Amino acid sequence: MRSSITSGNPAVTISFQYPKSLNQQITNSVFSGLVSNQNTIPDIQYQVIFKAGKYLLFRNNRQTHQNRSVNRIIYDLEWQVVADILRNFKTELKFHAASLSFQQEGYLFIGNSGTGKTSLSMTLMQQGWQLLSDEFGLLNPINFKVYPFPRNILIKPHHPINRQEKENYLSIRLKTNHQTNTIYYFPPSYFGQISTTQVPLKKIFFLHPVAPEFYKIKAMGQRETTENLLRSISNSRVIKANFEQFISNLFERAKVYELFLPNPFNLPPKVLKKLSNQLVQEIPKC
Repeated sequence: MRSSITSGNPAVTISFQYPKSLNQQITNSVFSGLVSNQNTIPDIQYQVIFKAGKYLLFRNNRQTHQNRSVNRIIYDLEWQVVADILRNFKTELKFHAASLSFQQEGYLFIGNSGTGKTSLSMTLMQQGWQLLSDEFGLLNPINFKVYPFPRNILIKPHHPINRQEKENYLSIRLKTNHQTNTIYYFPPSYFGQISTTQVPLKKIFFLHPVAPEFYKIKAMGQRETTENLLRSISNSRVIKANFEQFISNLFERAKVYELFLPNPFNLPPKVLKKLSNQLVQEIPKC
Protein backbone atom coordinates (compact mmCIF):
# COMPACT_ATOMS: atom_id res chain seq x y z
CA MET A 1 0.00 0.00 0.00
CA ARG A 2 1.06 3.58 -0.64
CA SER A 3 -0.04 6.92 0.81
CA SER A 4 1.45 10.36 1.31
CA ILE A 5 1.12 13.66 3.15
CA THR A 6 2.23 17.18 2.29
CA SER A 7 2.95 19.85 4.91
CA GLY A 8 5.55 22.41 5.95
CA ASN A 9 6.71 25.81 4.71
CA PRO A 10 8.15 25.24 2.18
CA ALA A 11 5.96 22.20 1.68
CA VAL A 12 7.50 18.75 1.88
CA THR A 13 5.82 15.62 0.53
CA ILE A 14 6.35 12.41 2.48
CA SER A 15 5.34 9.04 1.07
CA PHE A 16 4.67 5.76 2.87
CA GLN A 17 4.89 2.21 1.57
CA TYR A 18 3.75 -0.63 3.83
CA PRO A 19 2.02 -4.02 3.87
CA LYS A 20 -1.69 -3.92 3.08
CA SER A 21 -2.43 -5.36 6.52
CA LEU A 22 -1.14 -2.12 8.12
CA ASN A 23 -3.26 0.26 6.04
CA GLN A 24 -5.82 1.10 8.73
CA GLN A 25 -3.27 1.48 11.52
CA ILE A 26 -1.03 3.80 9.51
CA THR A 27 -3.71 5.94 7.88
CA ASN A 28 -5.44 6.35 11.26
CA SER A 29 -2.21 7.12 13.10
CA VAL A 30 0.16 9.15 10.94
CA PHE A 31 -1.46 12.54 10.34
CA SER A 32 -4.82 11.04 9.37
CA GLY A 33 -6.16 14.51 8.56
CA LEU A 34 -3.55 15.00 5.83
CA VAL A 35 -3.00 11.52 4.39
CA SER A 36 -3.98 10.89 0.78
CA ASN A 37 -3.51 8.24 -1.88
CA GLN A 38 -2.39 10.67 -4.57
CA ASN A 39 0.61 9.57 -6.61
CA THR A 40 3.05 12.46 -6.12
CA ILE A 41 6.82 12.58 -6.27
CA PRO A 42 7.99 12.52 -2.64
CA ASP A 43 10.80 14.46 -1.00
CA ILE A 44 11.09 11.80 1.72
CA GLN A 45 10.16 8.13 1.45
CA TYR A 46 9.30 5.77 4.30
CA GLN A 47 8.89 2.04 3.99
CA VAL A 48 7.70 -0.53 6.53
CA ILE A 49 8.34 -4.19 5.80
CA PHE A 50 7.81 -7.36 7.85
CA LYS A 51 10.74 -9.75 7.88
CA ALA A 52 11.78 -12.61 10.18
CA GLY A 53 9.12 -11.77 12.75
CA LYS A 54 10.03 -8.07 12.94
CA TYR A 55 8.81 -4.83 11.42
CA LEU A 56 11.60 -2.83 9.79
CA LEU A 57 11.31 0.91 9.21
CA PHE A 58 13.30 2.62 6.46
CA ARG A 59 13.72 6.32 5.69
CA ASN A 60 15.03 6.99 2.19
CA ASN A 61 16.22 3.38 1.96
CA ARG A 62 18.15 3.53 5.25
CA GLN A 63 16.87 1.44 8.16
CA THR A 64 16.10 3.54 11.22
CA HIS A 65 14.11 1.21 13.51
CA GLN A 66 13.04 -2.38 14.01
CA ASN A 67 10.52 -3.87 16.41
CA ARG A 68 8.30 -6.91 16.83
CA SER A 69 5.39 -4.62 17.81
CA VAL A 70 3.49 -2.98 14.95
CA ASN A 71 2.24 -0.31 17.38
CA ARG A 72 5.78 0.58 18.36
CA ILE A 73 7.03 0.78 14.78
CA ILE A 74 4.15 3.10 13.83
CA TYR A 75 4.95 5.24 16.88
CA ASP A 76 8.57 5.51 15.65
CA LEU A 77 7.34 6.33 12.15
CA GLU A 78 5.05 9.09 13.37
CA TRP A 79 7.72 10.81 15.41
CA GLN A 80 10.15 10.75 12.50
CA VAL A 81 7.46 12.34 10.32
CA VAL A 82 6.84 14.98 13.01
CA ALA A 83 10.55 15.86 12.98
CA ASP A 84 10.66 15.94 9.17
CA ILE A 85 7.75 18.36 8.91
CA LEU A 86 8.87 20.60 11.78
CA ARG A 87 12.29 20.98 10.15
CA ASN A 88 10.56 22.28 7.05
CA PHE A 89 8.86 25.10 8.92
CA LYS A 90 12.11 27.00 8.58
CA THR A 91 10.96 30.55 9.33
CA GLU A 92 8.04 29.91 11.71
CA LEU A 93 8.24 30.35 15.46
CA LYS A 94 7.54 27.09 17.29
CA PHE A 95 5.52 27.01 20.51
CA HIS A 96 4.42 24.19 22.79
CA ALA A 97 0.83 25.14 22.20
CA ALA A 98 -2.56 24.13 20.95
CA SER A 99 -3.61 26.12 17.91
CA LEU A 100 -7.17 26.40 16.68
CA SER A 101 -9.14 28.33 14.10
CA PHE A 102 -12.52 29.99 14.53
CA GLN A 103 -14.17 31.83 11.65
CA GLN A 104 -10.87 31.87 9.75
CA GLU A 105 -8.90 33.45 12.62
CA GLY A 106 -6.12 31.78 14.60
CA TYR A 107 -5.75 31.29 18.35
CA LEU A 108 -2.70 29.98 20.23
CA PHE A 109 -3.07 28.36 23.65
CA ILE A 110 0.46 28.12 25.04
CA GLY A 111 1.29 25.87 27.98
CA ASN A 112 3.51 23.14 29.33
CA SER A 113 2.46 19.49 29.51
CA GLY A 114 -0.52 19.05 31.81
CA THR A 115 -1.97 22.53 31.33
CA GLY A 116 -4.95 21.27 29.33
CA LYS A 117 -4.01 21.96 25.71
CA THR A 118 -5.43 18.71 24.34
CA SER A 119 -8.51 18.74 26.59
CA LEU A 120 -9.28 22.32 25.59
CA SER A 121 -8.78 21.47 21.91
CA MET A 122 -11.18 18.55 22.12
CA THR A 123 -13.89 20.55 23.87
CA LEU A 124 -13.56 23.60 21.61
CA MET A 125 -13.80 21.39 18.51
CA GLN A 126 -17.14 20.23 19.85
CA GLN A 127 -18.13 23.93 19.99
CA GLY A 128 -17.41 24.44 16.29
CA TRP A 129 -13.72 25.36 16.38
CA GLN A 130 -11.30 23.82 13.87
CA LEU A 131 -8.09 22.16 15.01
CA LEU A 132 -4.75 23.32 13.65
CA SER A 133 -2.75 21.34 16.23
CA ASP A 134 -3.13 20.27 19.85
CA GLU A 135 0.63 20.20 20.43
CA PHE A 136 2.53 22.59 18.15
CA GLY A 137 1.87 26.28 17.53
CA LEU A 138 3.57 27.48 14.34
CA LEU A 139 3.55 31.26 13.83
CA ASN A 140 5.10 33.18 10.97
CA PRO A 141 6.76 36.25 12.58
CA ILE A 142 6.39 38.39 9.46
CA ASN A 143 2.78 37.95 8.34
CA PHE A 144 1.53 36.54 11.70
CA LYS A 145 -0.18 33.55 10.09
CA VAL A 146 -0.72 30.40 12.16
CA TYR A 147 0.10 27.22 10.24
CA PRO A 148 -1.70 23.87 10.61
CA PHE A 149 0.01 20.82 12.04
CA PRO A 150 -2.91 18.43 12.61
CA ARG A 151 -1.21 15.28 13.82
CA ASN A 152 -3.40 12.73 15.55
CA ILE A 153 -4.58 13.46 19.07
CA LEU A 154 -2.95 11.38 21.81
CA ILE A 155 -5.59 10.29 24.29
CA LYS A 156 -4.26 9.81 27.81
CA PRO A 157 -5.91 8.16 30.84
CA HIS A 158 -7.43 11.39 32.15
CA HIS A 159 -9.33 12.05 28.92
CA PRO A 160 -12.95 10.87 29.34
CA ILE A 161 -13.15 8.50 26.38
CA ASN A 162 -14.76 5.14 27.06
CA ARG A 163 -12.63 2.03 26.85
CA GLN A 164 -14.60 0.47 24.01
CA GLU A 165 -13.93 3.50 21.79
CA LYS A 166 -10.25 3.48 22.66
CA GLU A 167 -9.88 -0.12 21.58
CA ASN A 168 -10.71 0.90 18.01
CA TYR A 169 -7.45 2.83 17.68
CA LEU A 170 -3.72 2.25 17.85
CA SER A 171 -2.17 2.34 21.32
CA ILE A 172 1.32 2.59 22.76
CA ARG A 173 2.68 2.19 26.29
CA LEU A 174 4.64 5.30 27.27
CA LYS A 175 6.29 6.55 30.43
CA THR A 176 5.11 10.05 31.33
CA ASN A 177 5.60 11.85 34.65
CA HIS A 178 7.27 8.77 36.14
CA GLN A 179 4.26 6.60 35.27
CA THR A 180 3.71 4.16 32.42
CA ASN A 181 0.34 4.64 30.74
CA THR A 182 -1.41 3.47 27.58
CA ILE A 183 -1.79 6.27 25.05
CA TYR A 184 -4.25 6.01 22.14
CA TYR A 185 -3.98 7.69 18.74
CA PHE A 186 -7.32 9.26 17.82
CA PRO A 187 -7.92 10.97 14.46
CA PRO A 188 -8.87 14.64 15.03
CA SER A 189 -12.04 14.11 13.00
CA TYR A 190 -13.39 12.04 15.90
CA PHE A 191 -13.86 15.27 17.87
CA GLY A 192 -14.72 17.73 15.08
CA GLN A 193 -13.22 19.52 12.12
CA ILE A 194 -9.61 20.33 11.33
CA SER A 195 -8.19 23.21 9.30
CA THR A 196 -5.43 22.58 6.78
CA THR A 197 -4.92 26.22 5.77
CA GLN A 198 -2.98 29.00 7.46
CA VAL A 199 -5.01 31.66 9.28
CA PRO A 200 -4.17 35.13 10.66
CA LEU A 201 -3.39 35.26 14.38
CA LYS A 202 -6.15 36.83 16.47
CA LYS A 203 -5.25 36.01 20.09
CA ILE A 204 -2.68 34.28 22.28
CA PHE A 205 -3.60 32.68 25.61
CA PHE A 206 -1.08 31.46 28.19
CA LEU A 207 -2.67 28.53 30.01
CA HIS A 208 -2.66 28.09 33.79
CA PRO A 209 -4.47 25.05 35.27
CA VAL A 210 -6.63 25.77 38.34
CA ALA A 211 -8.61 23.50 40.62
CA PRO A 212 -11.98 25.29 40.98
CA GLU A 213 -14.66 24.71 38.37
CA PHE A 214 -14.55 28.23 36.94
CA TYR A 215 -12.23 29.99 34.54
CA LYS A 216 -10.72 33.44 34.38
CA ILE A 217 -9.26 35.45 31.49
CA LYS A 218 -6.80 38.24 32.19
CA ALA A 219 -5.25 40.64 29.67
CA MET A 220 -1.45 40.76 29.59
CA GLY A 221 0.75 43.82 29.10
CA GLN A 222 3.69 44.08 26.72
CA ARG A 223 6.40 43.48 29.32
CA GLU A 224 4.65 40.44 30.79
CA THR A 225 4.00 39.07 27.30
CA THR A 226 7.63 39.54 26.30
CA GLU A 227 8.88 37.57 29.33
CA ASN A 228 6.44 34.71 28.69
CA LEU A 229 7.17 34.54 24.98
CA LEU A 230 10.90 34.35 25.57
CA ARG A 231 10.30 31.28 27.75
CA SER A 232 7.87 29.71 25.28
CA ILE A 233 9.52 30.00 21.86
CA SER A 234 11.65 26.94 21.17
CA ASN A 235 13.53 28.55 18.25
CA SER A 236 13.81 32.22 19.21
CA ARG A 237 16.94 32.57 17.03
CA VAL A 238 14.53 33.05 14.10
CA ILE A 239 13.70 36.54 15.39
CA LYS A 240 16.75 37.23 17.57
CA ALA A 241 17.82 40.29 15.59
CA ASN A 242 14.29 41.72 15.37
CA PHE A 243 12.65 40.61 18.61
CA GLU A 244 11.60 44.11 19.72
CA GLN A 245 10.02 44.77 16.33
CA PHE A 246 8.26 41.40 16.51
CA ILE A 247 6.73 42.25 19.91
CA SER A 248 5.62 45.67 18.64
CA ASN A 249 4.01 44.15 15.56
CA LEU A 250 2.41 41.41 17.63
CA PHE A 251 0.55 43.91 19.81
CA GLU A 252 -0.67 45.74 16.72
CA ARG A 253 -2.15 42.56 15.27
CA ALA A 254 -3.24 40.39 18.20
CA LYS A 255 -4.34 40.39 21.84
CA VAL A 256 -2.56 38.41 24.56
CA TYR A 257 -4.16 36.95 27.69
CA GLU A 258 -3.71 34.55 30.56
CA LEU A 259 -6.35 31.83 30.74
CA PHE A 260 -6.81 30.26 34.16
CA LEU A 261 -8.57 27.04 33.26
CA PRO A 262 -9.90 24.04 35.21
CA ASN A 263 -10.31 20.70 33.48
CA PRO A 264 -12.55 21.65 30.51
CA PHE A 265 -14.35 18.31 30.76
CA ASN A 266 -15.58 19.31 34.22
CA LEU A 267 -17.20 22.51 32.98
CA PRO A 268 -21.00 22.40 32.65
CA PRO A 269 -22.22 22.74 29.03
CA LYS A 270 -23.48 26.29 29.56
CA VAL A 271 -20.16 27.38 31.07
CA LEU A 272 -18.21 25.72 28.26
CA LYS A 273 -20.37 27.50 25.68
CA LYS A 274 -19.77 30.79 27.49
CA LEU A 275 -16.02 30.17 27.50
CA SER A 276 -16.05 29.39 23.77
CA ASN A 277 -17.89 32.63 23.03
CA GLN A 278 -15.75 34.74 25.36
CA LEU A 279 -12.50 33.52 23.83
CA VAL A 280 -13.38 35.12 20.49
CA GLN A 281 -14.96 38.31 21.85
CA GLU A 282 -13.24 41.50 22.94
CA ILE A 283 -12.17 41.01 26.56
CA PRO A 284 -11.96 44.15 28.71
CA LYS A 285 -8.85 44.76 30.78
CA CYS A 286 -9.22 43.97 34.47
